[in-house]
Amino acid sequence: MRNMKTLTALTLVLTLTVGTSLHPATSDSFDFLNIGMGGISASMGRASAADVKTIEGIYNNPASLGSLEGMTFAGAYNPYLSMSLWNVAGAVALAKGLNVAAAVYGLAYDDIIGDIQYNGDVGRKLPAGDMIASVSAAANLGALLGLPLNIDIGANGKYASETLDDLSLSGVMFDIGAIIRFDNVFGKDTLSFGATAKNIGVAFSSSPSELALPSTIVAGAAYDFAVGNSFSLKMLTDIEASLNSNPLRGAIGAEAGLFNLIFIRAGYLIGGDARGFTMGTGIHVTLGGMAARFDYAFIPLGDLGAQHNMQFGVSFGDNAPAAATAEKKAETARASAPEAATSDMSDEDLLKAGVEYAKNKDLEKAIKSWKKIGPDSEYYEKAQRNIKKANQKLREVEDDL
Repeated sequence: MRNMKTLTALTLVLTLTVGTSLHPATSDSFDFLNIGMGGISASMGRASAADVKTIEGIYNNPASLGSLEGMTFAGAYNPYLSMSLWNVAGAVALAKGLNVAAAVYGLAYDDIIGDIQYNGDVGRKLPAGDMIASVSAAANLGALLGLPLNIDIGANGKYASETLDDLSLSGVMFDIGAIIRFDNVFGKDTLSFGATAKNIGVAFSSSPSELALPSTIVAGAAYDFAVGNSFSLKMLTDIEASLNSNPLRGAIGAEAGLFNLIFIRAGYLIGGDARGFTMGTGIHVTLGGMAARFDYAFIPLGDLGAQHNMQFGVSFGDNAPAAATAEKKAETARASAPEAATSDMSDEDLLKAGVEYAKNKDLEKAIKSWKKIGPDSEYYEKAQRNIKKANQKLREVEDDL
């Protein structure tokens, strides 16, 4: 059995790393980049182009890092056959809406030994491994420039290497991405659209073969809504196009959260070398200003068994799901203009405070705020119109009772 697993591992290594030495035509290299990293996006079919506020953006769309706050760290160990997928990542907010991140990840192989002839040798160890080191920078342009929309942008540079015995590959690549996000579209929700170009760069090899990187362009959408703090639901979809003539690939995923504590996830990959159904779960525990989480993904691989992704993470700062953040903003708005403080507000701020009260159906406080705007103000007429509308709405409510 061990020899069979070893033979399978060697076959996979040859396929992933040195296929070009067996076929002189141009071939893909660094195909292990297409293995789902982490325990969240991998469990949702790898649908992630429009996901926000996640450290896994360093593997998927670097724009996903733009709205992170504080510090976030994550590490994963994922055993599979005679190899293990591993990753370590960290992100730090330098300022509100400006983040940097770094990660190291790759594949570690068991010793390939025994009953395998390679270059005339029997039973000698063949060292093999894959590794990537990457750095990212991302920004929320809405927060930095005071824009009415949340627009996240990000870029990621990485160095990759693959080795099998005396054959080696290396490459320098970059990813770029953008996400536009709309909060409170239909209520306590978030709608986002994202796109990223991945693995754009150049590869080098110790063999004479010409190499092609697994460069792709991915576009996606995500919708996330919350019902207070008790329930949340996120739905994502991606379309991925390879720049090296491979067919289109699609992905759909969903995540249900209970009390922002327990998360259940599922996804499906469609087309290309898609692996079909994926699933997973997660536990998120908040202690003061720190949050710790464990995420698990189960990825069936047909006759080759299944891949198990296990990821541990910790964050310091507010990195709640997007819809929960939208709900928190609404609660902040309801409490941001108490009556005692309105006397110190400008007329423009009083008008805006009344609008916020009205949006949250607190019409009485809205009217009190607008009544503080005097007749000499340029906002007086608008405030009076708003008062009239609010009083009419209150009468309609009373009539319905």
